Amino acid sequence: MRRIAIVGNAPLQRGVASRIDAAAHVIRFNKAPGLAGRAGMRTDELYLINHGGQMAEWLADGTLHHHPALRVARQVVLPIPMLSGHLTPRQAARREANGARPIDPDRINHLHAARRTLLRAGHRVHVVGASDYRRAQRALDTTAPTGGAALYPSTGFIAIVRSVAQALRSDRIELYGFGFQGWSGHAWEAERAWVRRAALAGRLVVHDPAGGDESDGRQATSAALIPPVRAGTADASASPRPARR
Repeated sequence: MRRIAIVGNAPLQRGVASRIDAAAHVIRFNKAPGLAGRAGMRTDELYLINHGGQMAEWLADGTLHHHPALRVARQVVLPIPMLSGHLTPRQAARREANGARPIDPDRINHLHAARRTLLRAGHRVHVVGASDYRRAQRALDTTAPTGGAALYPSTGFIAIVRSVAQALRSDRIELYGFGFQGWSGHAWEAERAWVRRAALAGRLVVHDPAGGDESDGRQATSAALIPPVRAGTADASASPRPARR
């Protein structure tokens, strides 16, 4: 059995770091809080949000290369492909120069600049394809006429859906540190409901974030351990300035 640990950015229970690091594959997000502490260290894939203001800030101030999780990641994943309606920074600047209203930063996809910067720094980079992104959208709302096309999956949810789709039946996917909270544009209740259904179907296991009753780090086995959404606390696995499409 191969274990895959997907580590969100919500606080973790004590005692899970060694179990996370012992997994065959570990996925983290953005600044990966708790790295080298409660969250362990191993990082096989680091998802870095490439759409919106966060990546713009990293590229502008040059802090991307000082990212501790980036230094240990075996591969970087950019989760938002170029889709219809997205603009590159150059396209946005050209529109504004021609008299358009200021472009909403969440319409700007920094995919090409981020990929180029990361490759030049010697990192392995994978870009999530449009089909994988659309799969995450459909998973959020398969009953809507649009099939969820108007929904904006969080970075964490994209990784979860991709992992479930790619996993063998013998694989065990374990989620740590997912609070399903953050930017109001994400469909947190739909994401939490999908994860609950996947857990009940035996496709993954959800470990209770800090604040539950598993302070010794024992593994969770019930989807009922997925916490309700609480207002006012951001789950950064969704990205602070996330993609909208």
